[in-house]
Parts: sequence; structure tokens; C-alpha cells
Amino acid sequence: MRYALFIIFAWLISLNAHANQSPEELDSLILRLNNVPENERCNLLNEISSFYLSSNPQTSYDYAMQAFELALKQQDKKAEGKAQLNMGKSLFLRGEYEPSLPFIQKALSIAQEIGDRNMIAYSYNMLANYFKSIGNLNKALETFHEGLSLLISPDDDMAIAMIKSNLANVYIASGEYRKAMDIFFEVLKIYEEKGKKEDIASIKNNIAIGYHQLQNFAMAMDYYQQALVIYQELGQVSNQVIPLNNIAEIYKDSKEYDKALDYFRQCYGLVRCAFSSSPESPKRRCNSVNTSSGLKFWLANKTMQ
Repeated sequence: MRYALFIIFAWLISLNAHANQSPEELDSLILRLNNVPENERCNLLNEISSFYLSSNPQTSYDYAMQAFELALKQQDKKAEGKAQLNMGKSLFLRGEYEPSLPFIQKALSIAQEIGDRNMIAYSYNMLANYFKSIGNLNKALETFHEGLSLLISPDDDMAIAMIKSNLANVYIASGEYRKAMDIFFEVLKIYEEKGKKEDIASIKNNIAIGYHQLQNFAMAMDYYQQALVIYQELGQVSNQVIPLNNIAEIYKDSKEYDKALDYFRQCYGLVRCAFSSSPESPKRRCNSVNTSSGLKFWLANKTMQ
């Protein structure tokens, strides 16, 4: 049985590091453009581009293009690769998968040329997600494994966790739930050792999805609840919608419709709260949640009365 569940991709978690920053921090970065030394301007443009990725992909693209043009002028390969990757990410986030591919491939080429292991990992991760998004799961698996084969240093543990998490998501998509969950538990151990609370929450949500798909609703509920508590502790309103929606799906699948409605209502209320609380928020992920949860809530009211 298939469920309308929200799964979290590890490459999106990295976007949130910037998305969770305040508008004041963004304003400060933009103001610095007026007096930053020329040799630092390119990196600052890339940083601003990264900040905008989840909230405004088009603006992110525009800043990345400025960084790209300046990097070419300054012959700064690392900054050029970062700009290419940000342009690819921004297009990807807008659903423009084919146009994003040349940017991702160029970023990977530059990363390999200069030996930037972090950029190599992110580029392989993006490339594999591209293949997943166009439905080529075998190529996605191959690309994730290729990226993992290059990460051999103990310092690569976070990059390994990112790629393994998304590799597990491909197994979820292909119905290999137990294989996915084995990998998720490996990733969870890394994040717990590093104390990465938001990452821990996202992986616990994804582990819960594995249990949910296997119809082990008790274990799924436990892990969804654990993810929800962490997001609440972090004060991340839009992220709370993800496990709340999935908990609602458990109650709906268990035919406990009153409880399902209650959780769908909570989703809708949190999304409205997130939209009204910040000019830069909510994140792009929350935009899809708003539409999906609102629609589910409306349909639930119509079909469960």
C-alpha cells in the first residue's frame, strides 16, 4: 500500500542552515556588498545565493550568476564551482530539472579538477537526485554509490551521511523499505554522534516512513513523534508540519478519522502561522506543504463527515 507521506531529502537539510537564519542576517550580508574587498565579493555573493535557495530560488540564481561572472573574471575555480552548483540547485528547486543538469555537471567537473571533496560530494548528491527526479532510479543508485566510493576520509562522515540518506530515499521510492531503513539507522548513528538535532529529526521521520510503509503503525508513530518533539524543541514551525501530516496519515489509515482530522487541522494551522511570521519564511518545502495539507484537510472534511 502507498501512502501520501512527506519524506525529507538530506540535500534540503543543508539548505535549511541558511533558511533558518534571520532576515536581519540576510540584510547584513547584502549591506556588506557595498564595501567588501573585491577578492571577498565572490564568496559573499555565493553565500547570499545559498541563503535565498529555499525561500526564493530565482533570487538565489541571480546572485549565483553574479558570483559566477566575477569568479570567471578572477579565475577563482572554487567560487565558480560553488556558483554553478547554486544555479543548478535553484533551477532544481523550481522543478526545472533538465536545465539544472549542465550546472550540476559543470560543478562536479570543477570540484574534481581542484580536488574539493565537499563540492564533489554535493555535486554527486545533486546529480543523483536529478536522476531520481526524472524517474531513473537505477541511475540514481549508481550515482549515489559512485559518490560514496570517493568519500574515504574520517572527515567525510557528514557527506557520507547526506548521500546515504538520499540513497535510502531511493530505496523507499522503489519499495525496498527494509534496505532503506538499515541505511537510515546507519545515518542516524552519525548524526547522533555529531549532535545534529535537525538532521536527527529528519532521519527519524524517514525511518518512521519505512515502518509506515511496512504497516508497523506503532513503530512509525513512535518515530514520527520523536521527530516532532525535536522540531518543537528547535522552534521550527514549518518542519513540524512534516511529521504531523504523517501522523495524520497513520490515523487515517487506521480509520481513526477524528484523530486524523485533528492532526490535519494542526498542519493547516502551523502552515498559516509560518506564512504570517516571517517575510523570508516559510521555506520552499513549506510551500508544498501548504497546498498539500490544505487540500488533504479539505478532502478529509468532505469524505469523513
